[in-house]
Amino acid sequence: MRIYKKEIFGPVLCVVRAPDFATALSMINAHEYGNGAAVFTRAGDTAGTFGC
Repeated sequence: MRIYKKEIFGPVLCVVRAPDFATALSMINAHEYGNGAAVFTRAGDTAGTFGC
């Protein structure tokens, strides 16, 4: 997605789906801009791990 690869300014939410937590975390860590990230999940353990 172009929006995921470019640094943009403004109130924009980019949603990227990942098959599992490890993949999502590696995507966040590999992103060159290091912008804010959030995880939307029903798994409390995953949310707790991400929040630490």
